[in-house]
Amino acid sequence: LVPASSPADPDGVQTMPSSELRPGIRGYGLTVFKGTQVTRFPITVLGVARGHLSGSDMVLIRVDGGHLVEQGIGIVAGMSGSPVYVQERLIGAISYGWGFSKVPIGGVTPIHDMMAELPGPLPPAFQPPPWGAVGRLETPLTLEGRTYREVRISPKPEGVPGPALELSPLGTLLQTSGLDQGAIRRLNQSLKNLPVQAVQGFQGQRPQSGIPTMVPGSAVGVPLLTGDIEVAATGTLTWRKGNSILAFGHPLAQLGEVNLPLSAAYIHTVLPSYQMSFKMASQLGLIGEMSRDRLWAIGGRLHAPVSMLPVRLVVHDTARGKSRTWNLRAAQQRYLTPAVLSAATSYTVGHMSADLQASSARLSMKIQPQGQAPLDLEDLVTGAGLADRVANHIESVLSRLLNNSFQPLRLESVQIEATIVPRPLQASIERIYSDRTEYHPGET
Repeated sequence: LVPASSPADPDGVQTMPSSELRPGIRGYGLTVFKGTQVTRFPITVLGVARGHLSGSDMVLIRVDGGHLVEQGIGIVAGMSGSPVYVQERLIGAISYGWGFSKVPIGGVTPIHDMMAELPGPLPPAFQPPPWGAVGRLETPLTLEGRTYREVRISPKPEGVPGPALELSPLGTLLQTSGLDQGAIRRLNQSLKNLPVQAVQGFQGQRPQSGIPTMVPGSAVGVPLLTGDIEVAATGTLTWRKGNSILAFGHPLAQLGEVNLPLSAAYIHTVLPSYQMSFKMASQLGLIGEMSRDRLWAIGGRLHAPVSMLPVRLVVHDTARGKSRTWNLRAAQQRYLTPAVLSAATSYTVGHMSADLQASSARLSMKIQPQGQAPLDLEDLVTGAGLADRVANHIESVLSRLLNNSFQPLRLESVQIEATIVPRPLQASIERIYSDRTEYHPGET
């Protein structure tokens, strides 16, 4: 692999519209496969499927060398946003892959669609391409002995060859560290209506390398939870002009205007999978703010101030006389914050409790809203599946606060304390009766 350099000054990069592309044109892409070093890989344009993705084109490319070819794997998740250049002009970002194939065929989001997501008035809302949408190729394409005349967009690789070339969005993988499989399943359940998937991420010692200069091809992340537990999405920076950037080539979760942190990322390795390989990553530190989460890209600014929510989770297990504290920082967003904090709570309670089926938890929450009086909440949770019951309570409280119908709300801090008692603390109501049928205000 050859160390890469930007094809032009970041403030003056030239672009090429998809209308100028023809099959057979060669170029190169930029991404990180190991550490923070941006590397170059050769590509060939295979064709353009025009106008079938909500009015946008898709450029089909084949990677002809470098890590993917050497390892015999297809396009990997985490390459989302990898810039592609033809004749030293930026054509767009890799955002789709051909699943169940060792041939690295990818789909590229045109750069001019991505630039519509730059800060400024929001453009008219795009609708995501309907699954099963078929676009016709201008020139038939032969791959692995089959000839394709159409491209079909599928939410996930089918694995069974059909008449159309099926490409799937590389999608948003939320890599986690410090959560078990039960908490990851819970996180996926909480986010089931968003186009994201949580997976087990890197569990070893974090790299000590500093934050690199962010250039096209650099690994960039969106950390949703940091500290003793981590949850983050990782992709690739596509375009930079001054401190304005575009990345991913697809949405994080298509949340619109947001105020989420951006981080530099370190790539440990590429985890191979026949269905869809992915880069295993860790986050190195905050570098700016993500302000747009739209269909064709995420957008933001480097060095822009962004705050994360301080969270302190304390769990006491009275049966064993043990206590533990988790210190976290969470991104603030009305759907994401309750989900990641409920998953963290589920793990911490499950990790500390000796018996989750016949225990109870006394909960104490102190929430400090911005510009408001603090909220002190106490409750008792009991019954089988204690960790999930506690997590349900935390998610419900935070969701109601952050999705209230009165005014937008930001939080300054959250403290959660759970004291686990090794017995069910519950009672049954045997009878309710009234001594009369009518009451007046103030009577009991």
